[in-house]
Amino acid sequence: MNRLAFIWCLLLAMLSLLLVSCDNNEEPAVETDRSLFMLNIHLHEGSAATRSGEVFSDDYRPFEKAIRTLRVWVFARDVNGSLVEINVSDATNGVLYAKIDNVDASSGDKEVSFNVSNNFNEAYPELDIYAIANAESLSSIGADWGEPTGVDFTSTLEGLSLGQSDFGTSNLVADATSTGLPMSGYLKRAHVEIQGDNYITTDVKMKRAVSKIRFVFAKVPTMTSAAVTGINLTDSSPDGPSSLIPKKEWLFSGTAADNGEALHENGIDAAGGYEPEFSITPPSSIADNLIPSSLGWSGVDNSTAARQEWEKRLSDAIHGTPPFATEVGPFYLHESPLMLQGTISYTLDGLNIQTKAFGMSNEGDFLRNHSWTIFAYFSEGGLVFEVANWDNENVVYKPFI
Repeated sequence: MNRLAFIWCLLLAMLSLLLVSCDNNEEPAVETDRSLFMLNIHLHEGSAATRSGEVFSDDYRPFEKAIRTLRVWVFARDVNGSLVEINVSDATNGVLYAKIDNVDASSGDKEVSFNVSNNFNEAYPELDIYAIANAESLSSIGADWGEPTGVDFTSTLEGLSLGQSDFGTSNLVADATSTGLPMSGYLKRAHVEIQGDNYITTDVKMKRAVSKIRFVFAKVPTMTSAAVTGINLTDSSPDGPSSLIPKKEWLFSGTAADNGEALHENGIDAAGGYEPEFSITPPSSIADNLIPSSLGWSGVDNSTAARQEWEKRLSDAIHGTPPFATEVGPFYLHESPLMLQGTISYTLDGLNIQTKAFGMSNEGDFLRNHSWTIFAYFSEGGLVFEVANWDNENVVYKPFI
């Protein structure tokens, strides 16, 4: 090798070492270790949102708390509060969307995960989140429905409703085993925060979109001719029955305090009108009970545990062998802001028909996720009513756990 060639080789080697050295002295690339955005949807009511008479899940009706399918949409807002498209690989037309079948909600919580960038919280400081469980229970939603068309899909979601054929009075629903009950939840302007090393998380509360009413009857064995001949529900109008259950109910409903922004706050689309009074088919027979008053609410503590125990006691009597009580319903209906009332017609001797009225104590006792139980029993003194609408104090109960 001549001297000139040697010098060129030496210079190239030194340049190579210099390049490697410079490369090693650069700042390391930022790792996207916060690449998983965890959206934690708690499938139960928080204590801040409790109301009197909230629904108790019946052990004999597991569909009341079952989550068959779950759909979640996440929309983003920029620093100015405007809805913008989310620019990550998991987004569908600028929206994070997930549809999950066969959800295991036994733990009471469900996590829905999306892969996002490590600066997600900076690019999108606020989120609008919508979730629907058991959407197939509604006639307006099919099995494949839900893929967002863009950020304006929020209008589609907020316009979803339960029509007359969805848990209305014209088609009383007593069993939703195949689909589950419709549930919804939303949270607007949720702040995105990094929690721990890897996750950006937020929570959404879910609530059943329907309410529940049932009638429970019992009689002493000696009253062989006692029977219920009619059950009617009416409203509280002083001029007679005019309105009762709304024909149309918004699927998403909530207050600003619980959901960031108010949306269809009372849940009712008044423009859709109301169903007038309606009748429920009475039981063909009534179970015997030596002491039917033992199933009554009187004397039971007003605590949450006592209420649950009472509901379980009624259900055990209804499903016993032999049964010691007879149930009509339960029926799952649109919520109503009205103070519902009703009448039960009955006979003690099989000939003469008598009628007794019952009613809720307050407007709002039949809002969504509320339960109303009317217990009536025949004794030698006639027909005795106990209406458990729980108006004395709020109940803290987590129906989805």
